[in-house]
Amino acid sequence: VNGPSDNLMCAVRVHLISEADTDIICPANEAPFHDMHCCKDKEHLWRFEDLECEGETNLVFNASLPISLDNEQKAVRALVDTLKWIYNAIPGGTSEDDDKLLENQLRLDDSRETTASSALRYRAREKLLIEKAVQDLEEI
Repeated sequence: VNGPSDNLMCAVRVHLISEADTDIICPANEAPFHDMHCCKDKEHLWRFEDLECEGETNLVFNASLPISLDNEQKAVRALVDTLKWIYNAIPGGTSEDDDKLLENQLRLDDSRETTASSALRYRAREKLLIEKAVQDLEEI
């Protein structure tokens, strides 16, 4: 699998959506609130009731595609920042540092897999995975 899933990207895009992006996926109708439901055939959308479109809708949302360039850049930046925060929260240095610690631990334990060496191996793999994900996202 390359990059984040469509579901994750959709969630981040929607979380970061702006008013301008909303008008892209649901083109604005007549003022004041007629774009609330993306309906072409409703007139009184200001009422507080659950309205359904009886006819055609203006909705042009595809969960697997970017909403706008600005929104996509914000979504990728948010994912990169989150991954970097997680990476920095993991104790130790880089994944290469953890590999060296693992080699030393295995030498001390006569090449037997112990709890300490398993924890170091796990931490090194986690960091390597995050490093690769950040690198892939920054190439987008």
